[in-house]
Amino acid sequence: NYTNPRNGNMTVTVNSDLALNYIIRIYRPNGTLLVSSGTGSGEQSVTLLCVQAGTFVVRIDHSSGCGSYIASCSTTTNTNGNDVEPNNTVSETIGSYNENQTLTGHLGYATNAGSIDGLDHFSYNNPRNGNVTFTVTADPALSIIVRLYRPNGTLLGSSISGSGTISVTVNCLQTGTFIGRIDHVSGCGSYIGSFTTSTLTHSADVEPNDVQEFAIFTSTKRNNFGQLGYATNTTGAVDNLDYFAIKITEAPLMLSIPFQFEETLTGIVRVYNLAGSLLSSSSSTGPGVGNTLIYNFTTPGVYFVRIEQVSGCGSYRMGFPCPEGEDNDNDNICGPDDDCHVNGGWVRTGSPLTGLCVGDGFADIIQVGVTGRTGIGAYGLVSFPSLDVVAVGASGAFNMENYPAGNYRIGHASVTELSQFNGITNPSQFTGCFDLSNAIAVSTLALVPGTITATAGTTACGNDGIPSNLSFAVTGAVGPSFRWAVLTSDFSTVLANNTTGIFDFDLFGPGSYRVVRAVYSGVNPATIDPLSLPPCVRVSNIIVVNISSCAPALLVQPNPTAGENQVSFTASTDEWHTLEVYDMQGRLVQTLMSQMAQADEIYRYSFDGSYLPNGVYLYRLTTGNDVLVQKFMIAR
Repeated sequence: NYTNPRNGNMTVTVNSDLALNYIIRIYRPNGTLLVSSGTGSGEQSVTLLCVQAGTFVVRIDHSSGCGSYIASCSTTTNTNGNDVEPNNTVSETIGSYNENQTLTGHLGYATNAGSIDGLDHFSYNNPRNGNVTFTVTADPALSIIVRLYRPNGTLLGSSISGSGTISVTVNCLQTGTFIGRIDHVSGCGSYIGSFTTSTLTHSADVEPNDVQEFAIFTSTKRNNFGQLGYATNTTGAVDNLDYFAIKITEAPLMLSIPFQFEETLTGIVRVYNLAGSLLSSSSSTGPGVGNTLIYNFTTPGVYFVRIEQVSGCGSYRMGFPCPEGEDNDNDNICGPDDDCHVNGGWVRTGSPLTGLCVGDGFADIIQVGVTGRTGIGAYGLVSFPSLDVVAVGASGAFNMENYPAGNYRIGHASVTELSQFNGITNPSQFTGCFDLSNAIAVSTLALVPGTITATAGTTACGNDGIPSNLSFAVTGAVGPSFRWAVLTSDFSTVLANNTTGIFDFDLFGPGSYRVVRAVYSGVNPATIDPLSLPPCVRVSNIIVVNISSCAPALLVQPNPTAGENQVSFTASTDEWHTLEVYDMQGRLVQTLMSQMAQADEIYRYSFDGSYLPNGVYLYRLTTGNDVLVQKFMIAR
């Protein structure tokens, strides 16, 4: 047995006495012959190509003569290291590799059972929008194909087959994870590879901003950047729209917006009003060609500039460069080398941003933070879609309870001078050198429980066996969801709750109850302590309901009966009670109760008369000198 230590070409060499003729053979452990030498004496060798690490069997066969020999086994060493197996499927992908990070592997080698390693998968963390290239250099003896896939296994691109340096490029891919695959075509050997992504002229816009609702705040004097035409790594959906929101405070205003597309991107720039109606549109413009969109705003208000991809992919700039004299490197872009460089940064938060409610008396504090900012900065809470600055703060904390219910955006602005914040009532008023971050959407809900009234009275009988439905209505309520509830008189227990406001008080028995209506968001009041309401729950006024006892002395249900029914009564005194069943001939059928009873307690007993003939029977309740009788009928 030879334990092959690595992938490679395995050679067995034998040197024998000249009087000995022999043959060298190599086998799998199961006895399958893989290769054989010719017959000879002296020094001979046989080589088995492209085998994986593992155990193989070497056999030396006597052909003629006799003598001794000496033998040895060796395996070639590959140029590059082996990959980590298994990585033959997408689910077994080796990852994750970053841009220009070196990967190595082997392909085309057979196990000692005969199966060939024909596929290797590697995961790539694409760091930015761009064209992704997967390059692999294989040993001369190894022929391969290089492919790129989405994580779901969709093929994006494939190279031709060959050895040496082979690459595949897939254009217009978004940031995210992609899968590189190397296919064995023929031969065996090792390889070395890496992923790269092209770099775009202008930086990416802040996503999501492909609908008006999530438009990027900007100014009529801001230099904006963005990227369009790039596909996701999951569904392949292409980012083909970017929205920017501006607020015109004084009109008429003739706005001239310069723009230019780069790389292979061809696009159009359009202007829309708040209702989504198209107001103006540029012509379709290709990469590297400057253009200008001109529009005369006649009415103050919020407007949207939309950048559309027509074809290709790439980056763009829209708006105005650095103020005169501050563009130190004369590249027409406000960058790190310029006097005017500021960066609004990237705003993030771990706070909940939806389902918040106002008017419940609890603080709803949103805490945001910013990374990557430069210059003097402040956080702003902006109403949407009006784009009015509601509040400005240095800490990034806003208590939404202090503002009316509605939709808001929180962003961060960076400026070169603190005075640039003076008088700013909407983001579009910034001038000079400034930058705005992404905008985080925040929504709040108003909770108004309204006023409830009883539409069917507030009194009823509670234990007569007849449904006592009382209904309630509400006016002036505002909120996403609600529950009506019946509570005990001390508010300690929720007895029933529903969304209809209709309750059968016969189920609760005589007593005093409280009816309320709760408006809530994200929590069901029926599951909480009524005396300790959490945030996002408000309760209405309270209606008192009084239920009296209307039960007969002996209540029989059902009557008539096919055999079994129930008799109940409320004891009026603390003394001995006897409850019996008689037939109409005065014969005792059964004694149901004979014991001391407690005043005001309800007693219920079942009687099964299915064995009795049809007819009229009597329940007889004896208390001291008092006797109560109730007839019932058995009829089948």
